[in-house]
Amino acid sequence: MFLATASTKRPIAMTCLLIALVALGLNSYRKLSLEDLPAVDIPYVTVITQWVGASPEDIEKDVTKYVEDAVSGIDGLKHIMASNLENVSQVVLEFELGVDVDVAAQDVREKLDAVLADLPADAERPVIQKISINEAPVVNLFLSGDQVVDDLYDYADNEVADSFATVRGVARVDVVGGNEREVWVELDRARLVAAGLTAGDVATALGAGVLSLPGGRLREGDMEYAVRFDAEYAEAAELEGLEVAGANGARVLLRDIATVRMATEEVRERVLLDGKPGIAIKIVKKSEGNTVEVVRECRRRFDEIAATLPGGMAMTWVSDESANVVESVNAALSSVWQAILI
Repeated sequence: MFLATASTKRPIAMTCLLIALVALGLNSYRKLSLEDLPAVDIPYVTVITQWVGASPEDIEKDVTKYVEDAVSGIDGLKHIMASNLENVSQVVLEFELGVDVDVAAQDVREKLDAVLADLPADAERPVIQKISINEAPVVNLFLSGDQVVDDLYDYADNEVADSFATVRGVARVDVVGGNEREVWVELDRARLVAAGLTAGDVATALGAGVLSLPGGRLREGDMEYAVRFDAEYAEAAELEGLEVAGANGARVLLRDIATVRMATEEVRERVLLDGKPGIAIKIVKKSEGNTVEVVRECRRRFDEIAATLPGGMAMTWVSDESANVVESVNAALSSVWQAILI
């Protein structure tokens, strides 16, 4: 009744009010994040720890148990679910609804920092991740070329991934289909025995001889210099000159008992597109990111990178999620307009 009376007595004022409301609504719609699903923070945190060469039994006893004991007292923790696999421990922590996942992840990180010294020395640092249904790949790319897959992987990991990682709204860039390079030291059993050494002696020498440590500070007058002990090697061939203590103090070099070469990790997965091998690049957006905007910016960056690829390389835009989101939004808008007209 009030609106009808006001519209009759003050038509100009009511018209201005309606125009202002419509303008505010259009401006708010323009700023809305377009997503297939609403943003939902699921109170789950995962802790993944890799220990190469360990059996599930060793993983459970020497890794998972310490992780479970460390996080068991965190406020709001509801359930702990653990999986002990070969080479990896996975612990899933479920928290009560309403718990801030960011705060929970920080609490888990602090608890695990206190028990890092209890984990096996050769186990990797635990990786803590929040489970988010909104943090998902929105763009899939494929890098191929005349080069071997290992070279393609290096370029994708060091150049392409770093470039896309700076796009606003991108959480991370996953590179799939290749393996990181590593140095292989292949021991000659006969020479090793003749030198009176064991594989453990070589491993100890490598651990002690290939490292970089801070060495304190050096003062000279008013100047102060940082001192660092640097025993890292730039090339695999340089490692052959590493000295390994032999029996009775004999001087034995690594090249005398082993072959050193660059190789890659064991191939566990391959990626093919139309039968051609290459590297898959998956761009994952942040949970609060706008899918359409992230895809649009990634498309611009894709065009820039594709124009500067080395000779013989090609990058293919395989798929993205923006089309599905736009189609869903347009269908919803169409239903709204039909309801208004009817």
